Amino acid sequence: MSETLTFNDLLEAIGRRSLEEQEMITEIVRKRIIDQRRKEIKESIRISRQEYRDGLTSHGTVEDFEREIDKD
Repeated sequence: MSETLTFNDLLEAIGRRSLEEQEMITEIVRKRIIDQRRKEIKESIRISRQEYRDGLTSHGTVEDFEREIDKD
């Protein structure tokens, strides 16, 4: 059976570990966050490329962009 921990329970459980284990946990979590961010960036790039292929994007200078926004 799976046990559900509250955030506070999790922090307390980590706090009971040795300093070395806490550092290992920190490194594992840091690497997982980096991996998740990479996946998000990859998906954003995929969507952007598809929008570009579909003609849904435009290009120009910052001034062009500001003028386009001001039209609305």
